[in-house]
Amino acid sequence: MPRFRFPLETVERWRKLELERAEAKLENLIAQQAALLAEQQAREAALQHESRQISSSATLSPQLLTQRDAFARYVHTRRQWTAFQAQQKEQEIAQQRIAVLEARRAYELLLKLRRRAFAAWQAAQDKAQEALAAETYLARWRQSTSERR
Repeated sequence: MPRFRFPLETVERWRKLELERAEAKLENLIAQQAALLAEQQAREAALQHESRQISSSATLSPQLLTQRDAFARYVHTRRQWTAFQAQQKEQEIAQQRIAVLEARRAYELLLKLRRRAFAAWQAAQDKAQEALAAETYLARWRQSTSERR
């Protein structure tokens, strides 16, 4: 009996690799977006910490207030920039999710074709096995009837 061989095996491997790359890129984009938001949260926490320290300080120097104000402006500017970058990342993530879905569909189509080809191969093997069994039975039956005569 010949071994099962899927003619599109190379394409299947390539599609699987394509799917894995698309998924990895999606995970990377999600991680980048999370890092952006974590950085912003850290800046916001540092600003709140500075504000609490100034509020609880017994003496307020103009230099300390100027530094705190400059830091607050920096955090505000970075907040806007981070929001813009996060929005862009969200668009990239949405596009990459579509790419992942398309890659998954293409790969699953090849898996489906593989299953169909294997089922057809298996049916042909079963049919050949059944034919061989029938021929063997008939040969033995003919031999037993010729021996009886």
